[in-house]
Parts: sequence; structure tokens; C-alpha cells
Amino acid sequence: MTLYLTDKTSADEIRKAAAAGIVGCKYYPAGATTNSDFGVTDVKNCYPALEEMRKQNMMLCIHSEVTHADIFEREPVFIEEIMKPLVADFAGLKITMEHISTKQAVDYVLSAPDHVKASITVHHLLYNRNRRSSKLLCCCYCYCI
Repeated sequence: MTLYLTDKTSADEIRKAAAAGIVGCKYYPAGATTNSDFGVTDVKNCYPALEEMRKQNMMLCIHSEVTHADIFEREPVFIEEIMKPLVADFAGLKITMEHISTKQAVDYVLSAPDHVKASITVHHLLYNRNRRSSKLLCCCYCYCI
């Protein structure tokens, strides 16, 4: 079970969650995807919770995109603006970049410290600017990095 990380998630909530058997938190940038309205608006708002997550050995599962860039640049911009500083500020915090879909993300994860991992959602790799249908043929995860 994971928690939905928000700007207001406190270190105390993280301690309570860990004591109850919660193993991680989901980070959605506010407005980036379905049901992310209460997501994170600024990662620095979460720093006390993230520090406690590191202490509790919890996993941070990140929907890794920003909302202020072109749809096909959101992941690479996220890496530069959010991931690199986050990894530098929280050495040892277990982080999984969820459903990565760019070469930049694969390259980043392969060069990142061992506590940074990723998952790939195969159908995300099928999208391009010419995609006309929103129907998906596959919805399986492939944890391969």
C-alpha cells in the first residue's frame, strides 16, 4: 500500500504510515494526470516528509513529468528540474520513476545511484504526435531497470 503524497504530507504522517505497514508514497505533480489535482505543486514543500521517508526506508514512486513543458519534453525537463536535485538532496531515498518513456529517462536511471530505479509501461512507448486513438492495447508493467 502507498500514500498519495501532497504538499501537506507531514513527517508525522509518514511515521504513522510506516508504523502501519505503508511501504511508500506516490508523487504526482499537481494537474499532470488523472486525479492529480491534490498532487505536489513544489517538491520542496515535501522535503520534511521525504526526509522522514528516507529514515523509515520507504519508497518514493514518482510520476515523473512537469506540467509546464511540451508533452514530449515533460519527462526530460522533470529529470533536470526535479529528479537531479531530489537525488542530490536525499541520498539513499529509494526512488522509482514510474512508467518512463524516453531515452533520457533510461540514460538517467542507468547513470543514477543504485537507490534510483524505474518502471516502463510498454504502451506509453507507442504514443507519438500522430496518434489518433486513445485506445490502449496493453497495460502491463515491465520492471526492467
